[in-house]
Amino acid sequence: MSAIGTSRRLRAYAYGAVTTVVVLLFALGEWWAEKYVADRSRLASTTIEIAIVLIATLAFRPLHQRVEAAVEAAFTKRRREAREAVARLRKELTSFNDPQQVLRRVVEAVDHHMGATASAIYLLRRGTYTAEASSYDVPLASVEADDPLAIRLRSTAAPADPHALGSPAPGRIAFPMMAGGDLIGFLALATKHAEFEPEDRHALAGLAEAAGMAMAALDPRLRSQGATAPRNNLPRAVTSFVGRDAEIVEIRDLLDRHALVTLVGSGGVGKTRTSLQVAANAAAGFVDGTWLVELAPLASGDYIPSTIAQAVGLKLPATGEPLDNLIGALKNKHALLVFDNCEHLVEPSGHIIAAILAGCPGIKVLASSRQALDIAGEQAYRLPSLEVPESGTAELSAAAGMRSAAIALFVERAASVDKRFALTDQNVGVVAEICRQLDGIPLAIELAASKTVVLSPRQLSGKLDERFRLLAQTGTGRMPRQQTLHALIDWSFDLLDAAERAVFRRLSIFAGGWTLDAAQAACADAELDAWRVLELLSALVAKSLVVVDPSAADPRYRMLHSIREYSRERLDEAGETHAVAAKHARYYADLVHDLVPLAESLEDVQWRERLAPEIDNLRGALDWSIFRSNDRAVGLRLLAGIELPELLTTPHEAIRWFDAAHDLLDAPGDGLTKARVLRHRTHLEWLVGRPLALREATATRGLVAARETADPNEIARGLAHLGAIYRDANRFDEADAMFAEAYGSPDALSALTTNAVLRNWAVTDLQRGDLDLARRRFTAVAARERVGSEWHGSALLNLGELEFAAGNFAAAQAIARKARETFAHLNTAPLALALCNLAAYAMAVDDFEEARDCLADALRLLKASGARWMMNALEHHAVLGGLVGDHERACAIVGFTDARYVDGGSRQKTEQYGYERLMRALARAYDEAELGERLRAGARLSELQVLELAAISQRIPQKRAAGAA
Repeated sequence: MSAIGTSRRLRAYAYGAVTTVVVLLFALGEWWAEKYVADRSRLASTTIEIAIVLIATLAFRPLHQRVEAAVEAAFTKRRREAREAVARLRKELTSFNDPQQVLRRVVEAVDHHMGATASAIYLLRRGTYTAEASSYDVPLASVEADDPLAIRLRSTAAPADPHALGSPAPGRIAFPMMAGGDLIGFLALATKHAEFEPEDRHALAGLAEAAGMAMAALDPRLRSQGATAPRNNLPRAVTSFVGRDAEIVEIRDLLDRHALVTLVGSGGVGKTRTSLQVAANAAAGFVDGTWLVELAPLASGDYIPSTIAQAVGLKLPATGEPLDNLIGALKNKHALLVFDNCEHLVEPSGHIIAAILAGCPGIKVLASSRQALDIAGEQAYRLPSLEVPESGTAELSAAAGMRSAAIALFVERAASVDKRFALTDQNVGVVAEICRQLDGIPLAIELAASKTVVLSPRQLSGKLDERFRLLAQTGTGRMPRQQTLHALIDWSFDLLDAAERAVFRRLSIFAGGWTLDAAQAACADAELDAWRVLELLSALVAKSLVVVDPSAADPRYRMLHSIREYSRERLDEAGETHAVAAKHARYYADLVHDLVPLAESLEDVQWRERLAPEIDNLRGALDWSIFRSNDRAVGLRLLAGIELPELLTTPHEAIRWFDAAHDLLDAPGDGLTKARVLRHRTHLEWLVGRPLALREATATRGLVAARETADPNEIARGLAHLGAIYRDANRFDEADAMFAEAYGSPDALSALTTNAVLRNWAVTDLQRGDLDLARRRFTAVAARERVGSEWHGSALLNLGELEFAAGNFAAAQAIARKARETFAHLNTAPLALALCNLAAYAMAVDDFEEARDCLADALRLLKASGARWMMNALEHHAVLGGLVGDHERACAIVGFTDARYVDGGSRQKTEQYGYERLMRALARAYDEAELGERLRAGARLSELQVLELAAISQRIPQKRAAGAA
């Protein structure tokens, strides 16, 4: 309301004023410190800055808390007192004996306490609602009994917006006044803002309800006349309708243009509630009423005609066909029939609805079902789950979270059971994750929200693994199948035949979706061939148990999380889990093996596009075959076929797969599989930065296995890996021998192998200082790579390094920026390396701002992926610190990284350039003894401590230090 909106603004102004004052004081303190230190020592500067930080920390926090408490108390007290005053009046109304006093006091209370700019009370007189009390300055129009606002308020307890409904009633919100089930009037309010907190909305609704009861008791005419508008049997909603604004408009548009609209969707997605809301909004357009026909209690289609007649209030003749009699009674009526829960009677209900529509031109039907009725003229509308913020949404605020319909529903239902609950910037992320885990299903969200009275959002999120036990509720007025999530899905499962149930439970083996080929591989058996699986999968899609994404070139299917968990239970109960998991793992092992030629031909983008959607299935297959030791051979074959594991997941996760498989390689098996697994592990050990000795041991073992296969590509790749390790250890002659042998028969090598060998050989040339030879080899590699691919990005990085080594800093920056664009588009680990290189190139030309930004992004990415370039990023931070005069932190960080290079190989040209420049700057800042001690202190730090130093250095103003090298 307006008072509430004003209070929020004033609170924000107060907080802003306090914060501004404190920040100004802090800035003045720093200015004074800099002025003071201009003629004094660095020690004095450090001491004063520390003192300022301590004072600001100690002073600001209690001051902020005190101001916050004072402001909060002032504004919440005003709102609380207003609601208490309204509550007192609500209780007093029953003791009034003058109808005009009731009306006058209610209008005064709404205007004075609740911040309304004007209000009015309309009462039903001879079929018309007339304003009998008002604080408006102009006369108010009457509202007819068939006005959309009146119809809406009769069908739901929730308030409505007269303006949005096209009603002549004033204001932006109206609350119903009921008596004996009839709408005898309503309270309409005008406000400066259309913003209401749940507590204020509840207080106003309660006051309108009490006023209606009081007026009905004092004015016999209101009790006796009843409503004269078209009747309906729509149940009054006991909770507000959240979200679905766009869907309501779309469904209403379909209903205006077609005789039959069927809302289709999974259980709990809100089909019933949405259809009732659409019906309530559309009721004004049907002179003979809007009628709900509940089919859920019926076990047979024989009773549908009599159920319709009972709902509409018709008496059918005792003789003749019930359906013919029903059509005769409805023939001349203009009404809307709302059929709810048709899924268990699809065929009979479809037949009856088709007959009614054919014989009754004035009848329209809005149906809800888990599958379409499949009759002529039907417009099926698939109702989606509520919108949920995407996973990984950074820094989601409470205000932004409330724009999500799923979160808004959770908050409203949680607040209804626990008035203390509020969405905050601190808990919005957890609430969003709850809604994501529940797939945005309204019923599941409402059941979960009801638990917030005993569980915090974080506790609730942690228990969703046991969702079928957690999400249960009784005594709420719901049908039994709506009181637990498990019972809701039971209802759908019980409607399936034996073959549908078999495919339904077997599909639970998939994680993250699947293709038709995958479904046929996992679900087919002696009784169900591939064509039959296709038919059954289509049936499950039609029955809203499987979701299909038709937008992809090869359509993908998936189950909602809750349905998949239920289906997995059924798979375990049937004793089929092991057999289906075996089929699943074999299928994905075959899939990655079949895609190896794609990677070998340098089509890494297409390779990734084919496999990236299957990452969860690959994880599941590896978990079953490798980690649970169910089928070693299948698991190893799957790993051997993943040519570019770092394109599918983080290096840290990928190395865990290959570590688990490493000990399994001692058992007899396919030699080529063993060689490939060891080769991939060697590459990943480099990516995560493992010590040279460990990498050399793995590479040597892999080369031995490759030689046993006599496969030229595998041997060449094994030699190239070992050559790269020798290079990193500055054993250049041994490295050259490896590369020369690997490239001995280039015509026998695939494009991927050729480039892998030449790329590593060229890096060796660069490290050794032979720039011309390195340029020729790098250029040859880049010419063969597909533009925009992972390997093309790597080739660009190599060329950038070459230009930097040649002193062409501008050219190096331009090439590295192209590489960054490629890796950013692919979202792969080397993006961090590209950023590190760009930072180094920027520092070479004294662009410290760009260097700082690149290093901040690189550090964030490396923390997430665990890729090998963390030491690079940290040392570049040290270089940046040294160049801008932050020598203390630079010493600590470079002392840490310097110690790690002892076992991690040598620096490459770019890193060596920055390192030498840094050490020259530090040598000017400290004498030899102090510098040595500071470096040794840095070597003793933990990685966590160094990361914190790097994070602090990012916040320091980047100014060029005097005399920086």
